[in-house]
Amino acid sequence: MIKQRTPFDCGIATLANALCITYEQSLDLYGQDKQHNGVTIQNTASILFSLGYAPVYTAFPGFVKASGISMSTASPDVLETLGHPAILQVLTPSGVIHQVFFDGKNILDPAPSVDGLRSVSEYVCVDAVFVIKQGQALVRKQGSSFVPRVVREGAL
Repeated sequence: MIKQRTPFDCGIATLANALCITYEQSLDLYGQDKQHNGVTIQNTASILFSLGYAPVYTAFPGFVKASGISMSTASPDVLETLGHPAILQVLTPSGVIHQVFFDGKNILDPAPSVDGLRSVSEYVCVDAVFVIKQGQALVRKQGSSFVPRVVREGAL
């Protein structure tokens, strides 16, 4: 797993881990200044789109906590229910936004102080961009009873 090299480049390392590319290739996609300025999940989604992916964004309850914006959000449980790779923004205990990679089962955290795989429940999830290739669909795992809330409530 690729670890971050500065306090600000977790997104660069996370994209490298998500796409199985080198840190240097990921840095080239973001731009050299991002190594010291950080990236947003919007930067990440834009890069994925430019590479031919069809990124899908969703907010989690941590978004309300981090932003102060009151809105409906998805449960982080959807990550494990769908079992699809995603780049997540999480809120650290010190209140800093941090990017990690969810491989469909576990979180890979690029922070140098974190070893091994982590579970979703160990993090305050802010939002996510699912890493979906063009032509793929974001569907639930076979045997899952997950039904999106908007469908259950008849909103569609």
